[in-house]
Amino acid sequence: DVYKRQVLRCLGYWGKFCYQYLFEGNSIECLTLAKTASAIATRYGIQVIEPSLSGFVVIHLNEGRLEAGRTALERFKPVVHSLRPVEQLHYHWLCGWEAWLSGRLAEAAELLQQSLPASHQTFYHATGMIQWGLAQVQASLGNRSSALRHLAGMRFWIRAANSQIGRFARTLATAQFALDWGRRERSLRLLRAAFTIGRREGYLCFPFFKSEDLSRLCMTALDAGIEVEYVRTLIQKRGLLPDSTVPASERWPWPVKLYTLGRFALVIDEQPLTFGRKAQHKPLQLLKILLSWGGRDVEQARIADALWPDADGDTAQQTLTTTLHRLRKLLGHDEAVYLRDSRLSLDPRYCWVDLWCLERRINQAHEHIRERKTTAAAADMATLAHSLLGAYRGSFLGQDNETWALQARQRLQNRYLKILEEIGAHLEDQQDWDGARACYQRGMELAPASERCRQGLRRCNPSLESC
Repeated sequence: DVYKRQVLRCLGYWGKFCYQYLFEGNSIECLTLAKTASAIATRYGIQVIEPSLSGFVVIHLNEGRLEAGRTALERFKPVVHSLRPVEQLHYHWLCGWEAWLSGRLAEAAELLQQSLPASHQTFYHATGMIQWGLAQVQASLGNRSSALRHLAGMRFWIRAANSQIGRFARTLATAQFALDWGRRERSLRLLRAAFTIGRREGYLCFPFFKSEDLSRLCMTALDAGIEVEYVRTLIQKRGLLPDSTVPASERWPWPVKLYTLGRFALVIDEQPLTFGRKAQHKPLQLLKILLSWGGRDVEQARIADALWPDADGDTAQQTLTTTLHRLRKLLGHDEAVYLRDSRLSLDPRYCWVDLWCLERRINQAHEHIRERKTTAAAADMATLAHSLLGAYRGSFLGQDNETWALQARQRLQNRYLKILEEIGAHLEDQQDWDGARACYQRGMELAPASERCRQGLRRCNPSLESC
């Protein structure tokens, strides 16, 4: 019995190390320790869920393998009643986490709420972890005041143990809620504080944050230049995909980056792709044609006709299949280009395209102009104009003179010129002469014959009125 108690104490310490490995993103070490501990517990006939449960379940849930996590929890269910109180709390906390991730919010709230009173009889660490989970569950249920109350309840754990993971989790969750509730400036301040702790402590994996929420927080931080290297490492370690509801940031560690404005360049896994003498002409031409037609939902028959106009239909389709395979191999990510319903697309979760960023800013500018009478639109227009001017870095595929490239280039230039003229007029109304002048000057560079830009420049520069 004495020996078993010593083994039990050792397993408890190993459970803490499992979590430490988890927070640092060392899943292999975490699982290795969990398997070793499980074997030792079985050898001595000890019913214990630490650290084997910490290793197996937490990693599965953190990486989105909900079914595997659920199966591991079911394996321990028959012995929960025989475990120590603190282990029973841990088990129910994990069950609450799994229920929350699976969308069973009422069940998650009930599991965690029932565990909260018992946690006061164990360790403040257990109480803090349950409060952490309850804050996220209540926020998902739309109960803002309850979510904030549970975050406030984490303070005792943080202060009593000087818990850095607790301080990190509370600050990051508060930043998430602020962003969700439209308080962006407050969210940015909290993000800076949270990610500073995360970078200093090396936190890369942590419970009770959904991948989509963490992705949105990371995208927001990158856009604001907050702890860029740490955030990029966090994204790569967690395998996060960009949030489609947030404007794509070039700083995100995209598997594939495509530059088409002013130059044609590929960056694969942060490394520029160099084209030697034996550059794969057809796969690259396929990629350029796809980009020229928007990069999304382009009929493969249309692409085949453009690449092999003299080939019959079946031959062109077969050759396109081979060329698509070569393109995927060149990009190093099969998922970057997908074929669905005979239509070819670049996947925006894996590909960043400078053309798409420019088009998004043009669309945003049109929306602001439609709302030009609102205070918010007037305040944001100067910032939007600045970003729009920086997004156009040159002609689209300027070195390609095929019909599809020329048409796409002219179409983009016309859209860009039109929005510059409209923004310039809007900034004139706001008496932002410098901003309007910059728009008109860029318009004149693109189209020297633009009468609207010429007249706008004269209004912004009274000395030119006599010219």
